[in-house]
Amino acid sequence: MDNLDKKIIVKLSQKSQVSFNKISEELGVSTDTVIRRYNRLLKNGQIKPTLDLDITKLGYEVRVLFSISLMHGAKIRNIINEIKKIKDIIRIVKNIGDYDLLIIAVVKNFEHMFKLGEQIFQIDG
Repeated sequence: MDNLDKKIIVKLSQKSQVSFNKISEELGVSTDTVIRRYNRLLKNGQIKPTLDLDITKLGYEVRVLFSISLMHGAKIRNIINEIKKIKDIIRIVKNIGDYDLLIIAVVKNFEHMFKLGEQIFQIDG
């Protein structure tokens, strides 16, 4: 990664919807150069496009976090695979510290939140 790659990343991080043409104008390089470098950064895993949803427009009220401690000897990979099957779980993060997993979900109301918590609790381990 060179200085031009870093400048492209900065432009994208400031406004992810900016056009390649606009970036090329601001950096004084061709649009093809920006596209080629963007694709290389993407392919090499140096950048990852993300999507930020307005969950309220999808019928959800709030994001909730579940901090999970696993039983000693539990197979974390198996537990993560089971959690992935639960609808409305949007992210699972392996943690270091007091809790083993941080689970992020979107819920419509308190009843929905408690139902998700019960589904997670039912997973062995």
